[in-house]
Amino acid sequence: MRRAADWSIGMALVTALAWAGSALAADAADHINVAPEGYRGHKLVEIDIQSKAQLDAMEGIGVCMACRVGPGKQMFVIAPDRMKALQDTGANFVVRDNDVQTRIDAEAQAMQSRRTLEEVQARAGVDTFFDDYRTYTEINARLDELIALNPSICTGFVAGTSLEGRPIRGVRIANLNPADPVADEASKPGFAIQGCQHAREWVSPASTTYLADTLVRDYGTDPVVANLVDNVVFYIVPIVNPDGYVYTFPAAQGGQNQRLWRKNRRPNGGSSFGVDLNRNWSVDWGNTLGSSPISTTETYHGTAPFSEPETLGLSNYMSTLPNIVAHLDIHSYSQLILGPWAWSDTVCPPRESELRAVEDAMEVAMDSTHGVNYTAGLGCDALLYIASGVAPDWTFGVLDALAWTYELRDTGTFGFQLPPSQIIPNAEEMFQGVRVLAEFIQLQLDIAPTGQPSIMPSDATFPFGVAITPFNGASYLPNSAMLNWRVGPTGPFTTEPLVGADPLALTATLPSVPCNSELQFYLSANTTAGATIFEPADGPAAPTIAQVVEFNFSTNDTAEVNTGWTVGAPGDTAATGIWNRMDPFGNAAQPEDDHTLAGTMCWITDGNAGASVGSFDVDGGATTLLSPIYDLSASPEAQISYWRWYSNDAGSAPNADIFQIDISNDGGATWVNVETIGPAGVGTGGGWNQHVFDVTTLLATTSLVQLRFIADDAGAGSIIEAAIDDIEIVVFGACAAACPGNTDGSAAVDLADLSNVLFNFGATVPAGTGSDVAGNDGIVDLNDLSLVLFNFGNPC
Repeated sequence: MRRAADWSIGMALVTALAWAGSALAADAADHINVAPEGYRGHKLVEIDIQSKAQLDAMEGIGVCMACRVGPGKQMFVIAPDRMKALQDTGANFVVRDNDVQTRIDAEAQAMQSRRTLEEVQARAGVDTFFDDYRTYTEINARLDELIALNPSICTGFVAGTSLEGRPIRGVRIANLNPADPVADEASKPGFAIQGCQHAREWVSPASTTYLADTLVRDYGTDPVVANLVDNVVFYIVPIVNPDGYVYTFPAAQGGQNQRLWRKNRRPNGGSSFGVDLNRNWSVDWGNTLGSSPISTTETYHGTAPFSEPETLGLSNYMSTLPNIVAHLDIHSYSQLILGPWAWSDTVCPPRESELRAVEDAMEVAMDSTHGVNYTAGLGCDALLYIASGVAPDWTFGVLDALAWTYELRDTGTFGFQLPPSQIIPNAEEMFQGVRVLAEFIQLQLDIAPTGQPSIMPSDATFPFGVAITPFNGASYLPNSAMLNWRVGPTGPFTTEPLVGADPLALTATLPSVPCNSELQFYLSANTTAGATIFEPADGPAAPTIAQVVEFNFSTNDTAEVNTGWTVGAPGDTAATGIWNRMDPFGNAAQPEDDHTLAGTMCWITDGNAGASVGSFDVDGGATTLLSPIYDLSASPEAQISYWRWYSNDAGSAPNADIFQIDISNDGGATWVNVETIGPAGVGTGGGWNQHVFDVTTLLATTSLVQLRFIADDAGAGSIIEAAIDDIEIVVFGACAAACPGNTDGSAAVDLADLSNVLFNFGATVPAGTGSDVAGNDGIVDLNDLSLVLFNFGNPC
């Protein structure tokens, strides 16, 4: 799921206000440090950023509001005395808010009102902790509460002290053996999660605290939580930057009402304060393409790697841990899952296949939680401009831990001032990403089948793909991947090797078995250390089951040739991205390969790469793809499946469009919707996904059944790509009447059947196949011979 992203703030009045800087000219210093009265008179303006050079120029005038910045429409806060400088550039801009401070004041007043109400609710015993953003003191008190609630799994630690003397507190959450907790801790995978390197990103410590809260409070009741805490050691630090965090809060909550402050509170001399803690880690520290040497900027990297007590303390603490294999640095906003390397948009990291497998799974899990779309990518996917000296690059490069930055909600409608009502749903999305990563770090091998069946045709083999990825230092033993199968719920499994030299592109082939059978199977592979890994995880104890049925009619259209598809329909207005059958050229929004295991072609919206991700995407309206007309009139039970690709989460207006799939039973005169993907949620971020449906749940089968696929670019600025492949129509019929004693499927029980039984007498064969016609016990014996003799001469 690789795609470029445009981190648009959108057209709403944005309250996500931030000082995010880069390499600025020295004469920009005066407008970077906000006066005590805050942002009175500062304007919020929207500008379409097309290059890093343009961004740098704009940051000499105002400040860009994003945690990390990418191309596309961005919001800038412009001080009153810098508006003329903006106008002098000749750039097109739109003023979205005339007074930033007004919104900050409104947020502070709303917080005070909520606190007053909470006093009443607290007396009634209502837990309102996650109904609002909490101060440094309140979050620490919550950690103390968790420690007291279940000290057997939750203990506190201090990972350092801030510049102003505040403890950087955390909790370790794990179910350790009380007889030897030190050895048990070292033996289990460690998972470090930190929040609030940037002071203004309030949803980060809120969500990180929610994670700790969930792991402790739900340990005794939720089996998913129990599995995590029993098998992983969590080290959770909600607030890395306590001084900056305190500084952002309203005065009524003990702060200085500097809501948009990003850095720590390091005095840099003169009127300049603060170092960007997430540019102060040692990996690629000081690279001015991804950080700034100027102390007044928001990405000032400090005087040396780990010059700040916050980063020095946390890095020292993590370096003492014997078991760190995963790390998340929690930020906001943009809904991103950002893997290493942040310092390069061209160099892909080691362990790339491992990183991609995990981040794709995290993306699906987070997208599926509430239908909010996240985008995952590594630095070499060029989602954003580079950043140097960031925490996940250090944990990945120095500790060899799988590491990502999470940018939480939203994409700019509220930004840094996300309403408190979104704390819990946002934290629930984050929890699902954490769950996936915690499960992956327990793996040695990930065995991932693609296209394995739950229903398969009788008397025909069934191939499907398998990818095997080693994890956490394990190594796959070449040629150890096996398909294990049996007919029926009992008896031994037959083992056959998977085919292929590349463990990421292996093929398993299920055998041909009689109609009305139940085929059970599982996959297995070994590590070089001798461990055997199963898929499903319990292997022979809980195998995958496929029902074997009669296919009276089957269409398997791999798009390798045009079988009668047509492009275009009345009302189509798309100027580019027209449906086309071709071998696609991959980019950040469309696939490099079709879906067919041994194919090259698919139906895709143009499919050429172009100079940029938007060169040949769907633009200017809809483009329609129509299938051939299928005769299903004699097929009361028909099932249609197809593999689709859809990406709409890039461009200046992401997640604004839909991909519509319809079916007709009158040759296209009327249509019924099969599914609609988008505008946001699962399936909008690329990747091949299969959809299967029974035709008769939507309409009656006739001789004029047809499919329609419409990719529509209704909104300006969207990047839309769609593709279709491997369209299959199956019609289930009744299994043919049983013909006892028939070994070869011929028209009668005859000499050939008798010869088969005699030739194989005493042999072991796959149960229920060939000469094993009597007991399905896998042995050709007297029972089989007697059945053939008893039915000799009978027609079938």
